[in-house]
Amino acid sequence: MDVLTNHFNESDLFLCIVADVEGNVLYANALARRKMGLPAKDAAMLTHLFGTKHLAQMKMVLAACVQQPYQKQWLVLPLKDTAQMVHIKWELSSNANQQIIAIGYEMQGTMEQSEKLVQLNASLKTLADTTSDINIILDTDFHLISFNKKAADFTRQFDGRVMHVGDDFRQYLLAPNDASFHEQFNEAIAGNRSIREIAVSNKNDTTWWYRSEMNPIVNDTGEVTGVSINSTDVTHVQKTKQLLNEISWIQSHEIRKPLANIKGLVDLLSIEIGSNRSLDITEIMAHLQASVNELDIQIRKIVNKAYEF
Repeated sequence: MDVLTNHFNESDLFLCIVADVEGNVLYANALARRKMGLPAKDAAMLTHLFGTKHLAQMKMVLAACVQQPYQKQWLVLPLKDTAQMVHIKWELSSNANQQIIAIGYEMQGTMEQSEKLVQLNASLKTLADTTSDINIILDTDFHLISFNKKAADFTRQFDGRVMHVGDDFRQYLLAPNDASFHEQFNEAIAGNRSIREIAVSNKNDTTWWYRSEMNPIVNDTGEVTGVSINSTDVTHVQKTKQLLNEISWIQSHEIRKPLANIKGLVDLLSIEIGSNRSLDITEIMAHLQASVNELDIQIRKIVNKAYEF
């Protein structure tokens, strides 16, 4: 034990405690005594140093050390009677002399980082759940790592299924979009950004259009570890494009016919008037009126289409 005590006696990083198999403290270095409030030479029970709240857990670990010599046991406990919550990670094992050796170090920085990470993840989840976009993260084997509320709601409303973390996302794909999804996914796995517009129809033949963007998720070493999917509802944009195409068709085809008729009738009137011949104005006017009426109908079509925006 002399080698151990000499090594840890003045350590400012590690708490070192040696106890017998019954938990009686045989040695505690200066840092352990200071952190745990032990006088310089007072004896103590190892199990009592951590308070009655963790007594059962401590006894269980000590028993495991005795039953499995040299096998490391890990235990994370808060310091007893500390004003601030400081956690110590202990490595416990027993030696050939049936002594329990406990080496500990503070995890306060780690715990604080973990708490900040939890808070950050909660904030990110809140942000993701308030967006109208569908956000999904998959690993390289198509398993769901995370998804936002919009994604879960869409899947549930679409076909009644509920997504779970760990699910194979391919089970939620529709046959018409399966090939396109795999092509886009493979592009992302290859490290490339991919954007496509896809149509999704439910059993009632209601169709939504989505702008689907997939991006690779890359770790610090440059390895692609997953794919992020962001889908934006562009149904209104697609409907607008369709209406514009219909208006363009009406203007280029259906309006041209009555305009051509009116132009021809006006040219005919000009020729007849120029030749000073007697005119049958009644028949020409009838044709002219019919063409004007047809043109008026087509113009009303355009106006009605415009109101659909």
